[in-house]
Amino acid sequence: MNLTVTRHWFTPISTCGMLDIDGVFQAYTMEPRLDQLKGKPYAIPLGTYHVVLAWSPKFQCLTPHIEDVPGFSNVEIHWGDYPSDTEACLMVGNSHSEDFIGGGTRSAFVALMVKLTKAEKGITITYSGQPGVVTDPEIGL
Repeated sequence: MNLTVTRHWFTPISTCGMLDIDGVFQAYTMEPRLDQLKGKPYAIPLGTYHVVLAWSPKFQCLTPHIEDVPGFSNVEIHWGDYPSDTEACLMVGNSHSEDFIGGGTRSAFVALMVKLTKAEKGITITYSGQPGVVTDPEIGL
């Protein structure tokens, strides 16, 4: 199973985009800002990483953990609404506006987990995208 995060919207405090599973839109995303000058938290580097499902002591449930990210540890995919709700992790939601992800972030997380727990082979996640035009035919953009 291949997840793709395409970063589209950038502000001084957040990085937002869309998450696809095997090329099909799944959720909107939010991460910390790209700018590294102020120190962490900031978004992880572009690239492809392995994902494992593991227990999260912070969230007290099974979450996707993004493995072997240079300079980071304990990077997870989880729910949350604002940039302050993440320390490098990827949050998922059903709607997006500037510096906010919503529309039921917990339900977006549950829908993602239902699909990830059915993965028959390994899971990877690729982070891509730069500021520019947003295109996603699945949602009509």
